[in-house]
Amino acid sequence: MSILQVATIVSEVGDLNNYRNARQLIKLAGLNLVENSSGTHKGRTRISKRGRAKLRCALFRVALVLVARTQEFSILHHYYTTRPNNPLKGKQSLVAICCRLLRIIFALARKGMAYNRDLVLPESHPALVHAGPVRPVAKVAA
Repeated sequence: MSILQVATIVSEVGDLNNYRNARQLIKLAGLNLVENSSGTHKGRTRISKRGRAKLRCALFRVALVLVARTQEFSILHHYYTTRPNNPLKGKQSLVAICCRLLRIIFALARKGMAYNRDLVLPESHPALVHAGPVRPVAKVAA
C-alpha cells in the first residue's frame, strides 16, 4: 500500500473509535450486499454502493495490489474463485477481499497490533487446505 492510498482510506474513514464494529466500516464503503427481490421473485445480490465512492475505489486498488504481490491475499483470491462450494467471479472475489481488508484494518487499529500475515490466513483456513502447493509471488521493492 502506498502512503497516498493509506491517507485516502484514513481520511475517508476518520476516527475508528466512532465505529462499534467492522460491519459499519463495510457499510460506510458501500460494500454491503443487498438483494433486489419482491414476493417470490429473487433478484441478484450485489453491493449497495450507497457509501463513499472514494473509499471503495481506494480499497479496490489496494486489493488489486495485495492480490498481485502478497502471498496470503493471492491464496485467498485463488480460493474464493476456485472453491467447490459457491465460487466467486474475479471482481466478486476482490470485493470480498476489500471487506476482509477493512475488517483487518479495524481490528489492528482497535487492538493496537502490528500486521501479522499468519492472522490474515490462519493455518486452519480452508484456503490453505484447498490451495495445495503455494505459488511464489513477486517481491515488492521497498
